[in-house]
Amino acid sequence: MQEPVFTTEYLLDEATALAAKCGEQLTVHHFWRIADRDLGCDVVGGKAVPLTDAEIIKRAKNYIILDRAIVKNATDPTNPDIAASIKRTRIFEAHKAIGH
Repeated sequence: MQEPVFTTEYLLDEATALAAKCGEQLTVHHFWRIADRDLGCDVVGGKAVPLTDAEIIKRAKNYIILDRAIVKNATDPTNPDIAASIKRTRIFEAHKAIGH
């Protein structure tokens, strides 16, 4: 399975479209539904096929972008899911700043 490449704009567009289709206001759950939909896995014989190291790195980058999209478009930072995205983004940026 080819790993997708997320952008914050793509995630916002897709989450907004999903919310509209469901007749709901956009929430963090719509972003996660898009990630769950797009970040599936290959299954052979009823078992998930392990990702390669390169695929794991691509997946990790997609989750970072997912957190950035949630943070960028969040309206309620007290929501535990949004607060978690904010915290993960801050941790990632802090590690990036010190060269980890």
